[in-house]
Amino acid sequence: MSQALIADDARLFHGSAVLLGQATVPTLPIATCFTSNAGWHCDHGPAVGGVKFLAHLQPRRADDGALRVLPGSHTGEFAARLQAYWAQDPAASGFEGWPVPGVALETQPGDVIAFDAHLFHGSVGGARRLAWTVEYLPWPGLGDAERMGAVRDYVDVVVPGGPVGGEAGAAAAWAEWAADPATSRPSRQVAIQRLRLLGVAGLSPPGA
Repeated sequence: MSQALIADDARLFHGSAVLLGQATVPTLPIATCFTSNAGWHCDHGPAVGGVKFLAHLQPRRADDGALRVLPGSHTGEFAARLQAYWAQDPAASGFEGWPVPGVALETQPGDVIAFDAHLFHGSVGGARRLAWTVEYLPWPGLGDAERMGAVRDYVDVVVPGGPVGGEAGAAAAWAEWAADPATSRPSRQVAIQRLRLLGVAGLSPPGA
C-alpha cells in the first residue's frame, strides 16, 4: 500500500506538481515512529527543494506531537531573518529560549499535511507517534547536469527505516516497486521514466 501511494494516487504525485507548479519526481515513502520532540528545522537545503506529504496515524494535538510550522519560513528573506534571530537566542547558552511564532497543525487519522521542504517545522510533546511521509522533488530537466545530480543523490539516500540501508537499500526498494504488477499504471510509468533518466540506483535506464 505504501509503495502504491508513491505515484498511483493522483492526490500525491499529481498534487505535488500542482503545488510546485512543475513536474516532479518521488522519493521513497517512509513510515516513522517519533519518540521525542523535534526542534525547528527544514528538511533539506536550497539545492533541491520540493514538497513533503505527512500523515499522522493517530490523533495529534498541539501539545501531543502535532506538526508545528513557521508560516512563510520557506522564503529566503524570512529564513535569513530566522537564522539571525536564533543566532542570538539565549537558549544556545542554556537559558530560556525566545518565543517562536509557530502554528500547530492538529490532525485526525486520514488527514494529510503538505508543506514546502524549506519550511521550518518541529513538534512538541507526545510519546510514540506513528507517521507516514513521502517527498516529491522538482524534475530538473535534462539540461542541468549539476541539478540532476543533486536530485538523484537525494532520491538515492531516502530509505524506508532510516539511513542504515544506504544507497543499496534504496536501490532494492526502487527495484521492487518497479517490478510490481501495478507498474502498468500510466502515472507510475511516468514516475519510473523520470527516475530512470535521473539514473536512480535500482532502476535500469531506458532500453537496458
